Amino acid sequence: MAIHTKKQKDIDYHESLRKSRNDKKINPPKNTTPKIIPNPIQNHATPKSHKPLKPMREAQ
Repeated sequence: MAIHTKKQKDIDYHESLRKSRNDKKINPPKNTTPKIIPNPIQNHATPKSHKPLKPMREAQ
C-alpha cells in the first residue's frame, strides 16, 4: 500500500487537518482570550453579533 491514490491522499490530508483542528481545540493558543473559546462557531459565523451589545450597555 505504498502507492497512494489521489483519493487516499485526500483522505490523509483531511484526517491530518482534523487532527490539527482537534489539537487546537484541546490546546487553544495562549494569546486568545477565554471568552472566545466557548462559542467559536457563533463568533466566526456572525462577526457582527457583538456590535449590538454596545448601545445596550450605554443605555443601562
